[in-house]
Amino acid sequence: MPEIVEVWLDSGTDQDQPPQGRKKACTRLQIRTPRFSEHLGTNLSSRLRDDASVFYCDGNDERKRRATLKATEMNYWIFQSTVDRKDLREILREGNEDTRLASRYRQQMSQGDIVYFWLAGPDEIRGIYGWGVLLSDPYLNEDEEEYRVKVRYDKRLRSHIPTSRIKATAELEDLLILRAPQATNFLLSTEEARAIANFMEADERPQI
Repeated sequence: MPEIVEVWLDSGTDQDQPPQGRKKACTRLQIRTPRFSEHLGTNLSSRLRDDASVFYCDGNDERKRRATLKATEMNYWIFQSTVDRKDLREILREGNEDTRLASRYRQQMSQGDIVYFWLAGPDEIRGIYGWGVLLSDPYLNEDEEEYRVKVRYDKRLRSHIPTSRIKATAELEDLLILRAPQATNFLLSTEEARAIANFMEADERPQI
């Protein structure tokens, strides 16, 4: 689900605690201008896309307005697989759909998130082979008693990105998958996701 952020505006200032017992009908607005940052501050508004849905509620105090911001912030991931289970050199075909294990961070996974596909193994094959998107939120596969998430392989790289190049990049030297690789799902910051995309040719990169 998209993240829900609540702020209280009082004469243009965010407040940590909302007034109590305030229940009013809301009007839905579509924010499509960078000037939104003038009202909420750059830190919060930078997390929202231009078409974020905003709900304004007038309270008993005319100076206060409740804004419930439905953020459409995208998360970025690395999903790791192994040669014996989902060898990316064989299964990664553009446009194909698949299901992947969602072993952790699943509360932060949402349809539309971008995911890089990483193959584990010796140094000569270890690295990123392509990227795609999540087609679903995580769901419980009752037959296998584990959480899965649907993915689509959108781009197979002409040449995989080896870990040697990743380790040599300042923005990526502390990647969790490099420090503690015994997992399947790794959450990336926007800066890390962009740094990975910069390794790719222009026609191969996801839009970040």
